[in-house]
Amino acid sequence: MNNNRQKIILFPISIEELETLIRECVKSEFHKIIPPPSEKEEDIIISRSEAAKLLGVSLSTLAKFCKSGVLISYRIGRGVKLKKAEVLRTLKEVKTIKYSRQH
Repeated sequence: MNNNRQKIILFPISIEELETLIRECVKSEFHKIIPPPSEKEEDIIISRSEAAKLLGVSLSTLAKFCKSGVLISYRIGRGVKLKKAEVLRTLKEVKTIKYSRQH
């Protein structure tokens, strides 16, 4: 037998524990790709076009997001600006739907 192989140990876990393990692994890998905003990024103000590019949407879709309250926009002079951290938080928000078995 090859001694370089790792031993695989299987043990029963609940679906909730499996979901938690998967969620934590995905979250960890996601933060490697897109790190969470630092304290300094809280103050960064970006334009509408920069926000639309970050979210991968058009300017008209971004305007709908602001109008519906999904994003908060700020009027600075004649321009409309957004906080980068808020845009990134909106990008990361994922709502999960839990399914339950019907008995």
